[in-house]
Amino acid sequence: MNDLKKKNGSRIVFFNSLLEVTAADWEAMARYRTELGDLFCRRCEYCQPCPPGVLITPAMLYAIVAYRMGPGKAATFAEKTMESVRLCEECGECASRCPYHLPIPETLRKHLALYDEHRREGEIPSRHKASR
Repeated sequence: MNDLKKKNGSRIVFFNSLLEVTAADWEAMARYRTELGDLFCRRCEYCQPCPPGVLITPAMLYAIVAYRMGPGKAATFAEKTMESVRLCEECGECASRCPYHLPIPETLRKHLALYDEHRREGEIPSRHKASR
């Protein structure tokens, strides 16, 4: 569900407030839509809890965190979260509860691979070990 309720010229209704929107704002929103596509986590947390203990919601955001923070900082910042992804049994329970029909196990796998690549690039030793 989109938080932008109504587009009316250069004004929008956003959480019951009328806001002025500049051309630069519209350009930024279009750029974000292009970057994120339709496959981004809205942090509703309907996927939680994960029976094995994966921290799904923050792990779904890893690529965005890495983009914003840079690989080395992101890998260190998200270590506990991303190490929990190793507990994923790909049971699909999370995906079955997602109202946005996101491919959660597949996305977690991709984000874990990205995290592992960032750790290798930065030669960051692991301090957290996921346990089964």
